[in-house]
Amino acid sequence: MKATVVRKDLLVALNRISPVIGKQVKKVLPCLRNVRLQVIDDQLEIVGTDIRNAVICNVDASDTDTGVCTTRHSLLMALIKSLTAETVKLSTPGYKQVIPTKFKHEITLDRSNLINITASLLVLANRITHTLIFGIGKDIMVVSATNLDAGNSGAYTIETGENSGSGSKFRFDGVLLRQVLRLSGGENITWRFNDNISASTFQKEGDNGKNLYLLMPLRLDHNVNA
Repeated sequence: MKATVVRKDLLVALNRISPVIGKQVKKVLPCLRNVRLQVIDDQLEIVGTDIRNAVICNVDASDTDTGVCTTRHSLLMALIKSLTAETVKLSTPGYKQVIPTKFKHEITLDRSNLINITASLLVLANRITHTLIFGIGKDIMVVSATNLDAGNSGAYTIETGENSGSGSKFRFDGVLLRQVLRLSGGENITWRFNDNISASTFQKEGDNGKNLYLLMPLRLDHNVNA
């Protein structure tokens, strides 16, 4: 998917969709926090829904390539507001470019424990990005959250046993991670990764590739309030 749109037009469309994105049902269905972006000919169609109601907005686009994707409404709004250019170029890579075929590191974790830690830290995390930070040591992992605006912070230490990913630091959307952990099932979950700018996979231990969950790390500047 590819499209170039006028920044002001995109913001107007995202604001019109905001009322249905804010419904409480998203607490049950996190995917409804997203908007669907679809490029058709010279139009970018943006759709938001709370299941009962839907809002559809069309924005004139140029330099287009047909495609569709979903993304978090709040993150997209924050990103577009931070830009100053008159036009914005939106694009998504093909799936084959995103999903790694080989991994350098893997860590197996107690799934229930990680769900509980994620839930506790989300209360303290930034309300827009829901950022959780994972710092990996030689045989431990520190999971933390910070919200400078509210003065909140917290951290938990998890014993991982010796692992090869020591020194790595990741930022994940905690809401999406919690959903992955809930859906994966099993007693333990295996996290595979190469680095903190490419996709990680999460999989029930011993699943042998039947159910694979892909999660992209958040790529935030160090000066951003996570």
